[in-house]
Amino acid sequence: MVDERKIDIIRSGKPCRVADIIAAAIILAAAAVVFAAALTKKGGAVEITHNGQRQTYPLDRDREIDVGGLLTVVIKDGAVRVTEAACPDKLCIHQGAVRHAGRAIVCAPNGIVIRVTGGSGGGSDAVSG
Repeated sequence: MVDERKIDIIRSGKPCRVADIIAAAIILAAAAVVFAAALTKKGGAVEITHNGQRQTYPLDRDREIDVGGLLTVVIKDGAVRVTEAACPDKLCIHQGAVRHAGRAIVCAPNGIVIRVTGGSGGGSDAVSG
């Protein structure tokens, strides 16, 4: 059977109590903090994969990298971006700079993936794998 009191509460336009609103606000605030923390994790290295080869560069050292004559990758101020590309759409350039671990720039026509990792780059300039 239907509880008439619950129906009256819903019809009155006040189905939520103050405690419900406070609980919802606390849950939303906690979710926002977790989400913000996940997005702001700075990367420590850049991994460039092309033709089955992987090279890793530290993100804290500014440099310009030529990737097989197909892309120019620039690491500057803790971020990585593609500044030149030998592909028709140049979507990898339009992706802009990335600096957070887990983010990537992909140039599909050239088969190149540039990924920011949480590592420090192993302390060397480049590591082939």
